[in-house]
Amino acid sequence: MRLLLAMKNRTIANQLSTSIANWGYQVSCVSDGFEALINLQKGSTAPVIALIDNDLPSMEGGEIIRRLRQRVDAPYQFLILIGEYEDEEEKLISLDMGADIFLAHPIDLVELRVQLHVGRRIMEHQLRQRILQEMLWNQANRDALTSLPNRRSIIKSLERHSMSCAQRGQPLGVLMIDLDYFKQINDQFGHDGGDAVLREVAERMKTSIRTTDVVGRFGGEEFMAVIPNCAGEELLRIAERIRATINSAPVSADSQLIPVSSSIGVAVRWGPNDGEVQDTLQSADRALYVAKEMGRNRVVSSWSLHDRIQQAV
Repeated sequence: MRLLLAMKNRTIANQLSTSIANWGYQVSCVSDGFEALINLQKGSTAPVIALIDNDLPSMEGGEIIRRLRQRVDAPYQFLILIGEYEDEEEKLISLDMGADIFLAHPIDLVELRVQLHVGRRIMEHQLRQRILQEMLWNQANRDALTSLPNRRSIIKSLERHSMSCAQRGQPLGVLMIDLDYFKQINDQFGHDGGDAVLREVAERMKTSIRTTDVVGRFGGEEFMAVIPNCAGEELLRIAERIRATINSAPVSADSQLIPVSSSIGVAVRWGPNDGEVQDTLQSADRALYVAKEMGRNRVVSSWSLHDRIQQAV
């Protein structure tokens, strides 16, 4: 377990560091308050336990703890403040600032080991709870086969981005993506072959979209992509890139090469005047249907369908 030791006196710090490392902790040492704060805010690589001397250059230990506790949604850290005197008022002040434990100089190694053991157990419990929460979230929001957002999650992304783009006066692109002749793939290569295709297609699509875009499994062999702040030719280029990437090479499964292609329907939502979000989704779905009717393995936009209808009239 990672532990930060922040102490101005290097001699005492070296002695404590040796003892703490012998108790099974991965110890890193700093002697400056601002450096300690930076180290404790490194996200997933930050120490989970910290032993902080209140008398540090550039920033006192109590201020470090106060700032750490003010962060919103930051992972919990077990923080021990070290003060000069065994004073009840100082203990209460340190606890009000957010310290879990107050220890006074000179540090009793037995007491320190006991408190670190308490901290370790608390942080291990926190880790188990976080892992459990992530598992439950993934079960509710991720497709088990492809690891993409599932239908529920991708529709929520569509609704969320729809509101955001409307507030900013930006268009929102929606793609409905369907794998061509997927039933034949299952019939010829079995469901294991079909599953291999779905997993590989999911990976290929993730490499074809921008970091701001979201792609999810809508159901069966059908996927949906949400493309914020994008319309017209740029949106068609993204759709074509996805189609070409899916079709770039056969999928290898159990020494078999499975050809794969896709049809894509494209629609754009400009705001509330376009009706409900579901209406935009249906527009993309109608364009997808036309792409399949035209022979598959192609991109068709909803506005091209509108132009054809207008010309026919």
